[in-house]
Formats: sequence, structure tokens, C-alpha cells
Amino acid sequence: MHLKSIILISLLLSSNAFADSPNFENNSCGEEYTFDDKTLIKFDPKKKYGYITYDDDYEFPEKMGPYNVEAFTEECNQNSAFFFNAFRVLDDQGNLIFVKNWDTRALTEVLPEDEFPFYVLRDYSGGMHCCYTSYYFSKTKPYRYMGTLQSMDVKPTYEDFDGDGDAELLEFDAILTYWYTSYAGSNFIRVIYRTFREEFHPAPDLILQEMDYKDVESALEYIRGVIQGHNDWAEEQAEWAQYKKDQFLHEIATVTAQFLYADMKKEAWEFYDRIWEEMGYDYFRKLSFKREIETKIMNSMQYRSIHARSTVFENLPKITSLSKDCVYMREEGWGKDEKSEVGYTDINLRELHNEECGGDPETDVTIGFYRVYTDGKIEEFDYLDWQLRDL
Repeated sequence: MHLKSIILISLLLSSNAFADSPNFENNSCGEEYTFDDKTLIKFDPKKKYGYITYDDDYEFPEKMGPYNVEAFTEECNQNSAFFFNAFRVLDDQGNLIFVKNWDTRALTEVLPEDEFPFYVLRDYSGGMHCCYTSYYFSKTKPYRYMGTLQSMDVKPTYEDFDGDGDAELLEFDAILTYWYTSYAGSNFIRVIYRTFREEFHPAPDLILQEMDYKDVESALEYIRGVIQGHNDWAEEQAEWAQYKKDQFLHEIATVTAQFLYADMKKEAWEFYDRIWEEMGYDYFRKLSFKREIETKIMNSMQYRSIHARSTVFENLPKITSLSKDCVYMREEGWGKDEKSEVGYTDINLRELHNEECGGDPETDVTIGFYRVYTDGKIEEFDYLDWQLRDL
């Protein structure tokens, strides 16, 4: 998944996403005063004006790899909120490649490992439960801004989950937060991405690897323990016992969704059917709540990426004789469908060239472009008439 596709929540990278200069309209310094890049000055850390502050919680990264990172304020300084906690990034030639002129706090450089393909800046907005934002920059020339990742409540981490020597990205999807429960009772969905050619690719195999349950039986054992814990609590809090079934709905949805994120659809719905039967819930409510789960997680950009890729893999024999191990996908947003009320993801399916698959490792080719809708429908782009056709 391109990072720009989850710029409002989640996760792959665009190599041409250069930032514009700050918007200086409606400034408070008078109509005759004109702002430009030359009026931006580096922030003096000895002065506390409500901009980025230096404290014991982090060290402001004045230098990040080949990039210079500068905090700044406006020259006239009549309105201290005009540029609020702002920073900009310049490449090794002094060219401005990224600027953010508001709402940056606790800006810090993240160093996953030497071999990680990106330089990373991260800030934290503060406040209740929110929000971590990561900015990615290339390590290769031409040096450039790659994209932004909004991580909501939990900061992303970087760890080698598969033992290949390279760090992966761990995200916690907050799509189920507050759903049938309080924030304190909310569960997050663990999502892991591999890095590949300046992109993050969701890794369902690693998501499964890090799950607390690996199959239906262990998931049932897990959820029974959760339910028993709620029952024990309800005996002590009799006035709240009437609400415990709704709490179970959140827990059941979490386990079901985690299976789906691991691309284990069969196990997800087998677990769902069996725990629903054990709980003795109404059959029609079972059907409607299943639809609620599907609708809910389809609002997550992380899951929509996993869903789209899984759908293409399921249809791979119709597309090419190549195996799953010899193709890869990029999400590109190459088209629009103004008439469709169903969400979709556009996939560029490409050949992977290496020693096992053959081909020149320095090149690859597009196999085809595919549009995957959230309801499971998949279409192929026809090069002859530039139309989409059912696969």
C-alpha cells in the first residue's frame, strides 16, 4: 500500500509527493507585509514562545541523515499562533522539500536500523489518546520527502519480526476504538508491514505470527477466558451486568477482525459462528453483526489494502501463470469512479525479478491494473479502449 493512501490513517509511499511552500494568506502582520521563505528563521531554543520546545522528553533533530531540520516562526511575530510548532526539512543541497507550519510537538528522529530504507521524523500532538505522525524521507538520491503516516493513538514501532535482518513496521489500527465499549475497553488490531522498494507492503503472515491465537481452537480458548473475566466482574458489579453482552460484541469483533487482517477469512468466520452459538445470541443478530464487522473494518485503510491484495491473489490464476512469490503490488489510485458508491482500491500488479523468479533484478514490468471493490468485485483495466472490464 502506498503511504500516501493512508495519509489520513494508514501506509504506502509515494515517490513524487513533494510538499508545497507554506500558505501565508490571512497573516496578522498587516496587508502590506508579505511572507516568503526568506522570512522563516530558525527557532532559538533558549526562548519559549509556544513553538517547538526543547525539554527532557526528546532531542530536536537539527540534522537527520542528509537533511537539515529547522523549527521556525514568522518574522513579525505579532501572532504567536500563526506558525504554531512548525518545522521544515531541507535536503543536502539546501532545497526545501517539506514544511509543516502547525501542530508539531515533541518532534524527534526515529532510527529503526542502519539498513531501514527511510529516514523517519515523528511528532506527537498530545491530548487525549492522540496522535502520532511519522514523516518519511528517502535515503537515496535524489533526496526527497516520501509520505506521511498518521498513527492515531499508538506510536508505530520498527522491529525485525521475520528474522531476515531488516526491520518491519508495526502499526496498531484503532478502527474499533469506542465501538461497543469505552476507550479503556477498546482493542487495537495489530498490523505489520514489510519494506520493499521504498514501499510498505502489508504482511499477513507476520500478523498471524504475532497474534495471541493462531487457529480457531486457540482463539475460542482465548475469548472464553475473556468472557469469563467479564462474568466474574459482573458478579461484583451487578448494576452493570446488563451491559456485559455488548462488551462481548467488541471482544468477538476484535478476534474476528484480527483473523481477517491475517488474511484468514475461513478461520475468522468459523470462529465467529462457533462463539456466537456458544453465547446463544439471536440468529438474525448474528447476521447483522457480521455485516457490521465487515463494514467497520472496510473503513480502515489498512484493512482495505489487505483486502485488495488478497482478492488479487485469489484471482491470480486468471491473470498470470506466475506464482504469488513472483509478483508484487503497488497501490496507485490511477483512476476515479464517480458513479460507484462502493469503495475500491486500485492495484498495479507487477512481476518480481530475482534469482528464484528469473528476469533482470534491475527491472520489472506491469502485468496489469486492477480495481478491487470493498464488496469483493474485481475489474481489469483494458488497454485497448481504456475501460474497466469484469475479470
